Amino acid sequence: MADEKKEHVINLHRDTLDACIKEYQEMSDTWRHLDSKAEATITVSGIILGAVFVLIQARLGNNIFLRGPYDKHMIATAIILLNLSIFFAILTIRVRRVSMGITGEDIQGMANDLIQSLEYYSTDRIANYYKDQFTICQNAINEIRNANDSKAANLTRSHWTILAAMILLMIISIKSIF
Repeated sequence: MADEKKEHVINLHRDTLDACIKEYQEMSDTWRHLDSKAEATITVSGIILGAVFVLIQARLGNNIFLRGPYDKHMIATAIILLNLSIFFAILTIRVRRVSMGITGEDIQGMANDLIQSLEYYSTDRIANYYKDQFTICQNAINEIRNANDSKAANLTRSHWTILAAMILLMIISIKSIF
């Protein structure tokens, strides 16, 4: 009965490690998705910024586009906001150092240590084998989770600044029509 109980403990540790590895993979996917969204944000901000400059250049001569007392300030603010959007998006995709998680090399080293001491085999040692892997994996998850939180915060800032710029540009565009 005691051996069966210890076997259940080992199985629980194995299940915990499997869940940890799956969570790490999901965190890595989130990392990639945040990077993709940031890259798209940079592209959109750059396109809008380019369009603003083309519009200013096209309308500069006839002064119809920038006729209100605050229009130039609103354009300048929109340009600053678009550049801030790009800045925050770049902060999102900047290179960060995080742990890799559990690697084959880590597992091989732990397994070799366990195999070399088979004469002292016990279910406690097997349980510790899984606990050690879980600890490495959990530390990596915590690091990538913190990095993802930082990436998401920067991406949110980027999106808010591009939205503010778009609203200013929309107001200026509507004013120029009427």
